[in-house]
Amino acid sequence: MLMSMEDSLDEIIKGIPLYQQLYGDEITNFSLQKSFDFPVLTKPTLAQSYPQGWQTNQLQQAMANEEILTGSTSGSSGSKIFVFGSKAHYLNEFKRVASVLPGIGSIDHYRRGLFTTPHCSSTACFKDFGPLKSRIRKPNTLLLNNCANPICLTRDDITRICDEINIYQVNYLDVDPIYFCLFLKLKEDYGITTTFKHLKLISYSYEFAPKACLQFIK
Repeated sequence: MLMSMEDSLDEIIKGIPLYQQLYGDEITNFSLQKSFDFPVLTKPTLAQSYPQGWQTNQLQQAMANEEILTGSTSGSSGSKIFVFGSKAHYLNEFKRVASVLPGIGSIDHYRRGLFTTPHCSSTACFKDFGPLKSRIRKPNTLLLNNCANPICLTRDDITRICDEINIYQVNYLDVDPIYFCLFLKLKEDYGITTTFKHLKLISYSYEFAPKACLQFIK
């Protein structure tokens, strides 16, 4: 019999070392419905207990066996957010997108160009920016950005990106809308007339998509 979500969360919470330390033997009686009976955790306590205090034995074992992927925000706002997930998470997400959006087809024919935010491009996406082949990620994803500030993209940068979109036969662009809008504006200003021969779909991710940016991109 499947447990309810509430019961599942109860069991997960009971396995978290921080809660085990704070609640002692009482942790066995933990229930979300009775959580008001337990002490409220302070922000310093939460921060000081990271990361081991938040990792269950099962999670630590999975990390040791490299069974999961981890990721985090930059922490520029003062606190990082960490995400742990299955190695198949992104592949499953891409398959889901391919199944519901026309023109993309199966994952085998999915060729994605990733054009992300300045933060992402400056810390993760092009940390070691190299030739095209070194920037291909599974499944079928090419990292395109090479500049932390889209306003600073040069004519050569724009030309390279346009050429790589065609060389890799990108049929799906996943972009930050503001960043991509600036890219297209610079492409226009530089007089670069390259067309994207295989492109079928653009999705807007990572940031809010202002109406003016969407209209310009269209």
